[in-house]
Amino acid sequence: MVTAGLASLLSIILDEIVVAEMDPQEWNEVRSDYAFQARINSLLDRNDLRSVRLRHAEAAAPSSGLSFQDFLQTYAPPRLVFACAQCGLDAVTMRSATPFDYKAAGGTLTVVGDLEFRDLPPE
Repeated sequence: MVTAGLASLLSIILDEIVVAEMDPQEWNEVRSDYAFQARINSLLDRNDLRSVRLRHAEAAAPSSGLSFQDFLQTYAPPRLVFACAQCGLDAVTMRSATPFDYKAAGGTLTVVGDLEFRDLPPE
């Protein structure tokens, strides 16, 4: 499964996520999310799609002197803080969902270009 170069945009008015491939120039530019956002909005004749930018990660303070086994038992992944696509304030993940669950809850996943999105229902 290749995911390098893929990016997503979030609708600020609909419950929708749009996934598309960045072009080489967008992929190589530091602030490529703006160019990507503009291109996909134009391609779909829309103005509501926004990039969700990672603002920072808040990692728990590492404990020193632990064995690797103890570290594994106490490790917590960093808390990711994003910029809200609508207002720009801090936003944190409240819950996560598989694509299947997202669509089952009424969300829309739109794939742009020659991409295929496969999702299997939970077993």
